[in-house]
Amino acid sequence: MIGDAWRTLSVVSLASVLTGLSGSAINVALPEVARHTGADATSASWILLGFQLTTTVLMVVFGRLADMFGRRRMYLLGLATYTTAALLAGAAPGAWAIVALRVVQAAGAAMLLTNSAALVSDAFPRERLGEGMGVYVASFSIAGLIGPTLGGVLVASLGWRWVFWFNVPVGLVCLVWGALVLRPKPADAGERGLDGPGNVLVLVTLGGLLLALSEFTRLGWGHPVVLAGLAGFAVGLPLFLAGSRGRRIRWWT
Repeated sequence: MIGDAWRTLSVVSLASVLTGLSGSAINVALPEVARHTGADATSASWILLGFQLTTTVLMVVFGRLADMFGRRRMYLLGLATYTTAALLAGAAPGAWAIVALRVVQAAGAAMLLTNSAALVSDAFPRERLGEGMGVYVASFSIAGLIGPTLGGVLVASLGWRWVFWFNVPVGLVCLVWGALVLRPKPADAGERGLDGPGNVLVLVTLGGLLLALSEFTRLGWGHPVVLAGLAGFAVGLPLFLAGSRGRRIRWWT
């Protein structure tokens, strides 16, 4: 059993290193990506912001879907989505195509991040869980240390497209290894369907706030985009909290 746990951890940790490396490598390589694709300041910033916004707002949705359909299935789908989007982003003809593919890649990353810790927790016995979680958390630190150097080396030696393409072989290894070693766990038969209104509120509330905070330095607080983001947050937050309170009351009663 402990052998299965460490194999599960190897998949999760490798995928965590992959996503962490990709994020920090692109941060360093962004000026070269912008220069070669003719990106202006807006499209260049959205190569990063689109990924961050999408990952944040979709984690709640994919966490729920994992409960409904199983963590293994969602995790492998996330790996396939992340890897495919990286392949296409490296071949993208322009900056806004990269932004769109980074959004798709972020959806894959959200599937991974939502399920990583849960897979480790399910795999390890309670008395060994601290070891597994320690290795899992350390994988992000490793990626943070290596990523900036990797981004600089890839751009200097192979070109900006390889900042995306290096994800492909590693992602394929993770996908194949994960399909072999991750054990399926039956979904909870008692889980209800996806909470559509609740997830829309999460999207509006978190997405609005993050959009406003990310764009105000460039556009100013009075710009319609920033005001719309703040309005979405101001309206969505109390509605979300009221809905959450109502669901808790129904659950307890």
